[in-house]
Amino acid sequence: MAPPRKPETDTILDAARGLVLSEGPRTASVAAIAKASGAPVGTRYHRFGNRDGVVTVAWLRALVRFHTRAIAASGSDPLEVAAQMAAATVGFARDCAEDARLLLTMRPDDMRDAEPTPS
Repeated sequence: MAPPRKPETDTILDAARGLVLSEGPRTASVAAIAKASGAPVGTRYHRFGNRDGVVTVAWLRALVRFHTRAIAASGSDPLEVAAQMAAATVGFARDCAEDARLLLTMRPDDMRDAEPTPS
């Protein structure tokens, strides 16, 4: 018999992002993320350390996705590059709406140790 399949990291990060967006940053407890992702609590601790780790990694994943698009702008005309970056920002918000909302929703205090709101 094959060993149980490990939950995908993106599944866990998507669950954390979904909880933050639907119920607020402090509702994304380790237990709530485990329930939403279907992954054991120990998986989160092993991969991310704690609740703040998984929420921070979800935010950083969104930031990398945005930056990848924005820094693709190139050219010698600064106005053209600025226009490309603006178009990349709009495209990101359209194509990756949940990541865009996460970037705009999270604040530094949301990614620091504190008691989560009970879910």
